[in-house]
Amino acid sequence: MISSRKMSLLAAIALAAACGTATTDAGQGVEVQVLPPSVGLAPGGAQTFSAAVTGTANTAVTWSLQPANGGTITAGGLYTAPGSAGTYTVVATSAADAAVSASATVTVTGTPPPISVTVNPPSASLGAGGTLQFAATVSGSANQAVTWSVVEAPGGSVTAGGLYTAPAAAGTYHVKAVPAANTATSATAPVVVSAGGGGTTGMFVTGYWASWTAGNMVSYPYTKIDWTALTHLNVAFAYPQAGGALAYQGGNLTAALAKSITAAAHANGKKAILMIGGVGSSADFAAYTGETAASAQAFAQKIVAFAQADGFDGVDLDWEAIIQNGNGGIGDGARMKNLALALRSLWPSMVLTVAMGWDATGQSMWTGMKDANGAWLFDQFNVMNYDAANGWPQWVAWFHNAFDDAASNRPSSVVKSLTELAGVGVPKARIGMGIPFYGSAWLKSAGSGAYYPRQTIAQNYSAATQGADTTYTYKYILDNFVKAYDGPNPADAAGRTVPNGTNVGYIFDAKAGTPYITGGTAGWTGLKGTASAITFLSFEDPTSIATKGAWAKANGYGGAIIWLINEGATDANGTNPLLSAVKAAFLQ
Repeated sequence: MISSRKMSLLAAIALAAACGTATTDAGQGVEVQVLPPSVGLAPGGAQTFSAAVTGTANTAVTWSLQPANGGTITAGGLYTAPGSAGTYTVVATSAADAAVSASATVTVTGTPPPISVTVNPPSASLGAGGTLQFAATVSGSANQAVTWSVVEAPGGSVTAGGLYTAPAAAGTYHVKAVPAANTATSATAPVVVSAGGGGTTGMFVTGYWASWTAGNMVSYPYTKIDWTALTHLNVAFAYPQAGGALAYQGGNLTAALAKSITAAAHANGKKAILMIGGVGSSADFAAYTGETAASAQAFAQKIVAFAQADGFDGVDLDWEAIIQNGNGGIGDGARMKNLALALRSLWPSMVLTVAMGWDATGQSMWTGMKDANGAWLFDQFNVMNYDAANGWPQWVAWFHNAFDDAASNRPSSVVKSLTELAGVGVPKARIGMGIPFYGSAWLKSAGSGAYYPRQTIAQNYSAATQGADTTYTYKYILDNFVKAYDGPNPADAAGRTVPNGTNVGYIFDAKAGTPYITGGTAGWTGLKGTASAITFLSFEDPTSIATKGAWAKANGYGGAIIWLINEGATDANGTNPLLSAVKAAFLQ
């Protein structure tokens, strides 16, 4: 018969064996147990071990390894496996009695994780002689050292610390980083240098241009574009047809015109990107991308062939609206990643951008938009910060393009959406804010009663605003509102909340960083292209654009997108005050 004391001792020994090999000081009764007792890891993998000490008030342990070069372990028990396969031992020794210890077995198998490098910013635009600081991040190794170079000769110069100086000649050059831990891999960042002016900040400005002239738009052919105000031109647009083949749509865009546009962009040292998709395209994108990598590859082949045939440098995926689990099956997040992976495999040097809604920035799918080596799939993650207000349930009257001051009853602003996107892991240098060159109006006939921001309104008026980007162009706003009704309400540094309902005019809301025109309770009627009285009109002007640019620079964001640059034009000569404001705010 086994005594109860012996039974307890045997149980303790059995428990220790289950929790890792242990030695026990029988005189003092100190015991150490290690969890987990065994683990398998890949080279470079990590595992946190814990130690339980009984029989003493001092529960501290000292961690060590056998052999000593069998990886590393911190004072808190975080173990990192070595780069070579083998069997190693993690040892926890009691601080109360050095004769007492326990151990766990680590089996390291497989190949080490790949060592890769990324460069930030991923792309840039500079004027001749401009300078820009690049940074490199090495994944898969603790050694962060890199060697910098410029691929083209002569293509400017770069210091050992990554400071690049552009050459005098216009062109596209590539800054290259090679990690010391793996010289077989590298990363490059294209730099577009413009001899006739251009960015000196390293930020990007991606402007959408359309071949159509509709509503109150002024004719704005591509020959009128101020190329020094852009780094990328997104041409609108192509759309997938039956079977996934692409075709140009909208305006008079043809293959011949597309070739002329891309040639003009290249002559001015800029990138020309083909916009694919648009409003309501998510179901078609899902159908043609399919559920597998193979179906995504087939769709990508058609995209690449179409874009390259007309001289484009890449494509912009306007998968609207992109919802992580949208359209059933594997979900649109997984489909988009499959398509991006396929595009990258077919066209490694392409510029690949994505446009997302202002309310889509918090989705976790963006965190995973990387390839197997950890490189980001998209050069630009662009947020459409417009059409972001309406008479939706629980909303107050709000700007369609607010810079700041979002709240639970007005949950849209540039600051909020870009902060969310950075919060899920997307590098700030790849994030662009949306700047609309058109306004959005609240209409009296909708019944919401809105004529100023933050105003409590009648609920469930989903058609309370009219965000018509062919109607409320900048010229139309200037001619019909600002010039005719400039005042009497001045800008209010505290943010106006209750303007006099009998007054009309321009107001700059300092809290939101956005201008608006109030028409009072009566509103304006009889204006061109407007069937109903307008009571509250929000839009962009040089002041709001300067506010957004200053914030983007101060917080390290990548740049801006514009929809549409055509709508900033104010005359047939191509005068474009809003585009000039963007240039000053983001590129100078």
